[in-house]
Amino acid sequence: MERIVTICCFLFLVTVQVSAQSLEKRAIKNIRQQKWEKASSLLHKAIEKDPQSPTALYAWSRFYFASENPRYQPDSAYAFVMRSLNGLEKMSPREREKISKFPLDSQVLVNHRKAIDSVAFRLARLQNTEEAYVAFLEHHPFSTDRETAEQLRNAVAFLAAVNQNTYAAFKTFLEKYPDANERNDAKARYERLLFEEKTRDRRLASFEAFLKEYPETPFRKEIQKDIFELFTLSGEAERFMSYLKLYPGTPFEKRATNILFHILYDSEEVALSGLSMTDSLENVVTLNNQYLVPFLKRGKFGFMNSSGFEVIAPSFDTLPDEYICGNVTEDVLVFSDRIINRMGSLVWKGAVEEVDDIGSGFLKIRTGECIRLIHKSGFQIDSCIADAKMIDKRFVAIQTAKGWNIRSLSGRPILSEYWDDIDLYGKVIALKKDRSNILVTFKQFADLAHEQEFSATNVVDQLKLLPNGMIWVSAGGMEGIYDAGLKEVVPLGDHKVQAFYDGFILQAAEGFSLYSSNGSRSSFFEDVVVKEPVVVVTKDQQDFIFNPASQKFMSRGYDSTSFDGPFLKGWASDSVFIHFPHITKAFPASMKSSFVAGKDSSSFVSVEVDGKRMLIDSEGFVLFSMPASAFETIQHAGGDLFIVSKKEKKGLIDRAGKMALPIEYDAIGTAGNQTISILKAMRFGLFNVFTRKLIKPSYDKNIIPYKSNLLVAFKDGHQGFIDWDNKPQSKFEFEEVKYWNDSVAFVRKNKMWEMLDVFTGKTVLTDVRELIPVRETPAEKLYIINQNNLFGVMSSVRGKIIPFSFSDLVNVGSVEEPLYFTEKHVSEASVFVVIYYDRNGKMLRREVYEEAEDYEKIYCQQN
Repeated sequence: MERIVTICCFLFLVTVQVSAQSLEKRAIKNIRQQKWEKASSLLHKAIEKDPQSPTALYAWSRFYFASENPRYQPDSAYAFVMRSLNGLEKMSPREREKISKFPLDSQVLVNHRKAIDSVAFRLARLQNTEEAYVAFLEHHPFSTDRETAEQLRNAVAFLAAVNQNTYAAFKTFLEKYPDANERNDAKARYERLLFEEKTRDRRLASFEAFLKEYPETPFRKEIQKDIFELFTLSGEAERFMSYLKLYPGTPFEKRATNILFHILYDSEEVALSGLSMTDSLENVVTLNNQYLVPFLKRGKFGFMNSSGFEVIAPSFDTLPDEYICGNVTEDVLVFSDRIINRMGSLVWKGAVEEVDDIGSGFLKIRTGECIRLIHKSGFQIDSCIADAKMIDKRFVAIQTAKGWNIRSLSGRPILSEYWDDIDLYGKVIALKKDRSNILVTFKQFADLAHEQEFSATNVVDQLKLLPNGMIWVSAGGMEGIYDAGLKEVVPLGDHKVQAFYDGFILQAAEGFSLYSSNGSRSSFFEDVVVKEPVVVVTKDQQDFIFNPASQKFMSRGYDSTSFDGPFLKGWASDSVFIHFPHITKAFPASMKSSFVAGKDSSSFVSVEVDGKRMLIDSEGFVLFSMPASAFETIQHAGGDLFIVSKKEKKGLIDRAGKMALPIEYDAIGTAGNQTISILKAMRFGLFNVFTRKLIKPSYDKNIIPYKSNLLVAFKDGHQGFIDWDNKPQSKFEFEEVKYWNDSVAFVRKNKMWEMLDVFTGKTVLTDVRELIPVRETPAEKLYIINQNNLFGVMSSVRGKIIPFSFSDLVNVGSVEEPLYFTEKHVSEASVFVVIYYDRNGKMLRREVYEEAEDYEKIYCQQN
């Protein structure tokens, strides 16, 4: 019985399968004949009988993949073929063998799937959108066109990002397609756009924030440059120091250090700056505080310092004439084809016609028709300009064919616009264009590092810097005063403005008004006269002394006033009042007065009244009073003495009114070196201010003090020594006398100099042909001495420094720190021996020249 049931089931399944395959075959036949409804009906019946039938699913795929079918749907065709493949995989080998007669196997299905993949890819390419390619790749995982589809997807996605041109678009692209061929280009565009977007305002804070957030940006060096230039835009040394502390190790650390060094060096503040200098900068400071001296070795010129150390190795074939005589103090050396610093490093290589050091380390170099602006550390701001100048050592103004432009010390343009001229007025910069001046403070320029907008709020027609640092301006016919911060001190108005020692005088239609330095303003006056420290105003036709700060009258009203020197005189009724700093003195209107100028800061007034003449000092103290007939005029001789005259004769009177010299001399000099020269009957005498000793006029020329009790007088055509008792201390036999020290003098007789002991009269040194001063100060006299055509050096304090044994001797150092070039010509051997000595006579260097031509190259002919 079971066997019969099994056979029956088998026959039923075969019948059903044959029947189903018959339905599918008939459906495919109808598909080929484009009988879509009949094919669909047959397929529905087939799928109802067996929903997982690989042949039915395949037939449905064929149905939807027929391009002529109005219900053509490649996606549905793909879904059915994948279900068919899945069903096929689940069949037993026996079942697969049976449906292979359909015919259907995995190869048929795979080929059919490939055909669908190919069509789907072509459709995606027709759309050519990222979405189409994404959909294709998502739904066709087995397509052989996937790699191409991925490349096309990436390409259109990249193009879309390019069209958007935002860093966000490229960021999205890179996140979605990190392996795209366009990734490098996208990455570069992303980095550039990100940088540009985040720093669009070009502010210092934006650059600093960006570098902190994106330290690995490929624009790191560019950003570091922007930070350096903006951080130091103000040109202040403090900003460069802060930059070096905040940003050590950057590519611009060296440039910042070099610029800072020259800012400080030019202002002589290097030692006080706290600048942590490199060894090279320390060497520069040391070298710049010394002079350089050239030397010639084996036909090449080099330079040494005052200690004889070879600073620049011999490497120059020729030397400019201005360097031959040494004492080279410039911090750069200029040759026709190059400029080097004192370390020998190259600053500029090329033709050099003219060099101008404009400050803060910048050189203006003329080469042909061009001017180049080069920093002494070697970097160049502009290659070909018309002119350049420094603005307060903090900014560089550059002139090109377009006009004047202003740059920072790092070379960054501060304003993009060009101007007719750029000038400095104290702490205010004037940008001139079309007869107008835009006024800018240093702070406004510095703020451009933070707020990239510049507003021209202060525009004037004319301006002038005042002694107190404020600025007089005019605009539209109105005048006013600005302070150094461009704040209005005196608002622009319909008035004339004039500065005085404590403020400003305004002249308007209503009269004169005073602005004091504390900001107070007076009422209007009819007139104002200022003579520091006195201000006189006229109110209701009377003159008053006025205090601008307190806005108060400081005197009674006068009918009129005038100044006699610094002294103000006021007339009221029948009296004259003379004003002194703390008192006022009244005199009858008949008085006569005259100002007596002092030889220093003192001043006096001589007053004659009722037959008496009195001398009053600047504080109002009466020094003396005597009959007016005692003298006619008076002038200060210096110290406590005054020269008085009467009937063209002169005498001396002291501040107590006591006669020091009678009024009998033709001329009296002023006090100097504790003495006063006097002249009578064409003879000269001398008066000692302190001892009151007098050498009566009896000599042909002025008597010259030599030391405390020794004088040099001129008589019978020669000079000699006398004392204050007018006793001769030597013969009158000298053509000239030079002070050497208190015990020894140089005296000249018969055109030759001798060194004379002034106490004993003995000759210490003879046959001196020439005295060449190296240094002459009260502390020491230092001479190069030529004795019988042999040269040496002597000091009035230290004696002989270099023996008299050289054919020639020249100081190629400074006055303060001599360095001696000596030469000894050995005629027998036809050689020139050159020895350099320091200030103490220590030998520093020795060179031997066998050719006169070589010696002439290094010889200095200043003496």
